[in-house]
Amino acid sequence: MTITAFINARLIDPITGRDELGSLLIEDALIMDLGTDISIPKGVKTTDCKGYILSPGLIDMESYATDGTSAAKGGITTSLLMPYFEPLIENNISVEYIQHKTKTSEPIKYHVFGSATEGLEGTTMSELGRMAQSGALGFTDARKAIEKTNLMRRILEYASGEDLLILQHIEDPDLTGQGVATEGETATRMGLPSAPLEAEVMMLDRDLRLLELTLTRYHAKTVTTEKAINAIKEAKKSGKRVTCGTSPQYFSLNEKAIIEYRTFAKVSPPLRNEDDRLAVVQGIKDGTIDVISSSHDPQSVDLKRLPFEQAATGIVGYETLLPLALELHHSAGVDLITVLKTMTSNPAKILGLETGQLKVGTPADLMVFNPSSPWRIKVDNFLSDNQNSPFDNRPVQGRVIETIVDGKTVYKRSGE
Repeated sequence: MTITAFINARLIDPITGRDELGSLLIEDALIMDLGTDISIPKGVKTTDCKGYILSPGLIDMESYATDGTSAAKGGITTSLLMPYFEPLIENNISVEYIQHKTKTSEPIKYHVFGSATEGLEGTTMSELGRMAQSGALGFTDARKAIEKTNLMRRILEYASGEDLLILQHIEDPDLTGQGVATEGETATRMGLPSAPLEAEVMMLDRDLRLLELTLTRYHAKTVTTEKAINAIKEAKKSGKRVTCGTSPQYFSLNEKAIIEYRTFAKVSPPLRNEDDRLAVVQGIKDGTIDVISSSHDPQSVDLKRLPFEQAATGIVGYETLLPLALELHHSAGVDLITVLKTMTSNPAKILGLETGQLKVGTPADLMVFNPSSPWRIKVDNFLSDNQNSPFDNRPVQGRVIETIVDGKTVYKRSGE
């Protein structure tokens, strides 16, 4: 039996609303006790948190690569892999293989989403039940929307019967076409093929209609427009089992970030206008948006330094997830507990995980962070294998000091 203690910590639990100065004890891999006045056994290893926040570790619901050392530096203790992987996560064998490989090679916990259709080709439903039995926590075609309406209906109906989670990339591919930017003045001036904002809400509206036929758990994984946010708000009011997420680029940047053909700001869906950026902020603030994910998608310099239309989409996001999310608290008036919920207790609830809370008997997956520490993002300092980020040199506040997974420190900032 190994007991460790974290003392002088500002304990924040997003589920209960706990926010108090106290201590937390870990016995082996589980939280043993916590509170303002608990007894610290003699001789145990003790960490003085110096008044910094001790909270559940971050649960990242959208990642396209295993990069656990970088994730741990970002305070992430659990990450969900999209099926767009090698090997493609499309059957029970690949689910089991990826889970075993990451468990033995990565410092954080990785879970997987299986492909909703065979080969991510959008024509035939995958073996969802067998993948779920092997540990897949949900099903999606990753960057692709499930376009065929009758196929989507069958997927939702099957998932409803087995209580499975379906995640959808909400872009109408026929309307989006080859668009690489949001339709409007910026795309026109740059001469880029573009797609209208309506491509997002049109796909969402279709799926919400289909949900009237089932009781499926449905997650719109990257919401970026005011119209889609409003549609989800109404769907929730009507009792549909709908949740949604977004990523920091959609509340931290607008389409102006691609001016001068900055391919490091090329993402999918593309960056939106300022009104939609503000709508995403409001959606997080009022709880319509449930989850903030990193959308961690490392790309090589060679793939990013191509002409804008040919350049790869995606940015690295593990190490900037927390400080960019904290901008919502520091600059946009979003309550700190609300910000933390989107990356801890909310994804845990959606995925059915024990973590995401400070509760006796649950896994000690935690992070210690200083919410106000000022620093400047420098991509050269990333632990990720790639540095494709539009946030280089951006001033931020909030830095992870220590990350703990199953009671063991997997990252500690030197000098703290």
